[in-house]
Amino acid sequence: EATVVWSRLKSLSTLRNMGNPARDIRVLRCGQWTTGSTEELVPGDVFSLTLPKDGNDVVPCDCLLLRGAAVVNESSLTGESVPQM
Repeated sequence: EATVVWSRLKSLSTLRNMGNPARDIRVLRCGQWTTGSTEELVPGDVFSLTLPKDGNDVVPCDCLLLRGAAVVNESSLTGESVPQM
């Protein structure tokens, strides 16, 4: 039983470490643009993305693109082993 618990804890730790790190973005709340973290996003938020200086252009969230263009990796949704672009 201890082996099962240890294995489950190890799996959970691995899953938690697979995520993308949070990054700062501009969020429109109450009619004003403020700086916030991707960890603080809630449903209904409008946010602005720009390519950061460090080159990290990954944003860990589900969103609806209102304006602009994006490259999206849908391989996890379609079951593809390699992203099709």
